[in-house]
Amino acid sequence: MPERAILDWIGPDDQIQARIYSRWAPPAQQLPALADFLADHTATGTEPPTLAHYRAWTHDHGPHLITAIVTPGAPERTATVDYRYRVRLHPLQITARTRTGTDWATTAQADSPATLYAHAAQLLAEQATRVRTLTHGQPRPPYAAHLADPAALAAAASWHEVNAAAAGWWPDDPAPLHRVDHPTRQP
Repeated sequence: MPERAILDWIGPDDQIQARIYSRWAPPAQQLPALADFLADHTATGTEPPTLAHYRAWTHDHGPHLITAIVTPGAPERTATVDYRYRVRLHPLQITARTRTGTDWATTAQADSPATLYAHAAQLLAEQATRVRTLTHGQPRPPYAAHLADPAALAAAASWHEVNAAAAGWWPDDPAPLHRVDHPTRQP
């Protein structure tokens, strides 16, 4: 299975500290996970979050988000990559890019906890709506076992909206992040 995502962890000196590979980490999963990590660390941590904190958090909460961590000097893997992230926590700056054919398009940017939480809330609410739409009127379709619980997704979206509001963003504000919709794929 090819590596599908690369997350460049940027240090305070604006240099890559580590390159994190993941077999599966689309923005709809990675950005809410980063928001959860930041919210959890803010609630419990006394020091600024670091790569070590992120590694420990993913081990407990999202082990699928890390396949391998390498030093920035290691040659980049040649497998097809669908997503690239740039994560800097001091000050916060997160960029998600998605491969569109041979080009890369920025799909999300966050430069404050408020925008990250708001984007996570949007993504989770969209997932809850999709899951409800897929399962509406069906007693329990066979594929539903592989889908997330829409009530849990909606609850997570609400939690991130609360975090976003506490950080200065309100749900009726304009969209907090630059989003690029994927072009419709032609057969």
